[in-house]
Amino acid sequence: MHTFIAPKLHFMKSLQFRLLSLFLLISPFTKAQSDLEFTGAVGVASYYGDLVQSSPFFRQPSFALSLGANHYFSPHWAIRGDLSFLTVKGNDSKNKRDDLKARNLSFKSNIWDFSVAGQYDVLDLSTGEHSITPYVFLGIGFFHFNPTTVDRYGNKVNLKLKGTEGQGTAAYPDRQPYKTTQLQLPFGFGVKYNVNESMSLGLEFKYRYIDTDYLDDVSMAGYPDMAVLAAKDPTLPGLTYRGDELPGGAPYPPKNGGLNRGNPDNNDAYYTFQAKFTWRFKNNRVQINY
Repeated sequence: MHTFIAPKLHFMKSLQFRLLSLFLLISPFTKAQSDLEFTGAVGVASYYGDLVQSSPFFRQPSFALSLGANHYFSPHWAIRGDLSFLTVKGNDSKNKRDDLKARNLSFKSNIWDFSVAGQYDVLDLSTGEHSITPYVFLGIGFFHFNPTTVDRYGNKVNLKLKGTEGQGTAAYPDRQPYKTTQLQLPFGFGVKYNVNESMSLGLEFKYRYIDTDYLDDVSMAGYPDMAVLAAKDPTLPGLTYRGDELPGGAPYPPKNGGLNRGNPDNNDAYYTFQAKFTWRFKNNRVQINY
């Protein structure tokens, strides 16, 4: 249902290509230096998915915190590692479309992610001739998520364990529980300004392509049979469809009723925009020949 289209590709099939791309990104240099940087970043996070509609970024933002390190092999090229903790959320009550508001679903998920990436700085800041530079990066990593919601009685519910789309029932053997730890492909851009030889400040946008449509626990078109869900857990239909909680809201949709819960053709994604602080430790430069 969401407007952003992320093709559903399989990470493992293209993993070799991505690792090769990362190698090509960080290898085309003949000199190296042993500058080491430690980074900290704070900002906002959001996601694309079935519960966040329309194109503007950061429609339902949450916080994001990151720590990392950069190892510069040349004035332009570095390998970076990043560990991030962030939260993403979505709520149909904030959607503009009336049909989505009537669905009345919501979720929130904390995310841990780790990635390794190659970074290219457009300008060389090591000579002192420039004090500011844009940069780009591309990498690979993994992330862990766990979507939850607050039910009509005020209780926090783990949505994956419930199986809101019929996962774990004999009626839907093809619907298996989704994995909450998966691979991610992070890429993005930023700009940094050297305050002095030891510290830099900057801004960074980082997008994560992921190979799942269940970041928000919503994916399948149509609604599972209410009787099947109720047989597994009497509270389950009230988590799969929540329109009946609204004043004048419709009851649970009938089987094959033509209403869509989600869009399985489009994967979810999440991204951050952060202010970044860098502390630099300069060592003696060394020559490395490849």
